[in-house]
Parts: sequence; C-alpha cells; structure tokens
Amino acid sequence: MRLAFVLCCLLVVAPVARAAGLNLAWDQCLSEGGVAAKKFACNTSTGFQYLYGSFVPARPHPRFVGCAFYVDILSEATGLPDWWQFYWGGSCRQTALNVSFDFTGAPQGACNDPFSGQGYGGIANYVVTNHPRPDYQPRPNGARIIIGVVATSPVNVSAGTEYYGFRLAISNQSSAGPGACAGCATAACVTLTEAEVVDDKPDPPPGQQGQPTQFERLNMQSMGNMVSWQDAGPSCQSAVKNKTWGQLKSLYR
Repeated sequence: MRLAFVLCCLLVVAPVARAAGLNLAWDQCLSEGGVAAKKFACNTSTGFQYLYGSFVPARPHPRFVGCAFYVDILSEATGLPDWWQFYWGGSCRQTALNVSFDFTGAPQGACNDPFSGQGYGGIANYVVTNHPRPDYQPRPNGARIIIGVVATSPVNVSAGTEYYGFRLAISNQSSAGPGACAGCATAACVTLTEAEVVDDKPDPPPGQQGQPTQFERLNMQSMGNMVSWQDAGPSCQSAVKNKTWGQLKSLYR
C-alpha cells in the first residue's frame, strides 16, 4: 500500500516530457490553452492579436543563449494583402507588428520561461517579394518574419520541456473606418516553420582552440506549429498536411 502511494505521488509531480518540435497559438502558449484559429470582425482599430511561439528541444542545452525563429504567413488571396504589410517604409501597417520576450504575465505552468524575463531581441527582418533575401524567396501571397532573441547569460534548457520563445503582437490599427488597410478579413495561415536553438561555446582549456558555437534546428511536428486567421482553409491544409520537411520548404520558396 505504501509503495503504491509513493508511486502515485511520483506520477503526479513528474514533469511531462513532450515531443521535440515547435508550437504556435493565439492568445497564449499552446499547452496553456492557446487556440489554433482566430476570427476578427475587423470593426476596430484598437487592441492587439497575440501569437505565442514555443519550442521543445530534442536534446539538452546546458549553455543555451538564444533562438532564431522563422514564421511564415500565407494568405488565401493572390497577393499579400495590405493588412499584412508590415515593417518596411511605405507599408500600410508599418508599425503594427511587434515582438516581446517577457512572459512574466503568462501562466508559466505547462510552458517555461528560459529567459527569466530577461530575454532581449526583436524582429530581424520581414521578408516579402519586394524585399527578398538571397536565401529565401517568398510566394507573392506570403511573407516571412525572422525573430532573434538572446539571454543575458547562458542557462540550462532541458530536452522534452516546452519553453516560451516569443510573443508577437499584431496591432488592430487601420483595420476599420476611413484609411483602413485592405485585407483584414482575408483568410491566412501562419506557421512557425523553423527555429534554431543556440548554445554558447564553452571556454577552451588554456592553449587550445575553442569549440564552434553549436545549435539545434527544430521544425514542425504535426499541426501544432500552425494557426489560421479568419477561418483559413486551403492555405493551412496545403501548408502542412501530408508534407515532408523538404516539401514544406518548397511551398515557401
């Protein structure tokens, strides 16, 4: 009887090991109640829509120092709507996209903050067809958000544990009334396509060359890394259903 009681207690307090990969959800971390679909009436230009990205490493990172995240948008229109045009000068909603790495107000139950409220970084690039990168050419109806974040000092990150990665804040500005940007009501799919989890290299022994910086590349697992906007159908299905990683990459080239 006593052994059974002890085993039950261990089951209750044992951490939940999760499959390695990426998650994306509206409103909060997916494992803490975030949702995969968001509908917005486009009837106000105040407030925000929040996207939470999280990651589960496949291996431990005893000297974790940061991440790079790649978030892809795919609209169901033939071109990328004005409402999704951010970042670049002359864009319809140039300042409507921001990112945060402060999770002090989040539940921090199923997901963990690897930065302890001290992560810093930002949006490194917002790539559309008018501003292509040499290594990435988005589709005419798509865009890519590149996010970078670093910790103030190396920390230990465990394999099989889910960690907050970023919180994207998409402003509702210019969604309603005179001067509204077209395309708010157009369905779209947003995918956390890839992440690079970076380790700081340890100090080399005296007289020896240091090791190169190491990182783990994560890509999607099933459909937990994808969300829809305004009931996106074909875009989200074509983005992930029955596709290998190589096929998925070709969708966004």
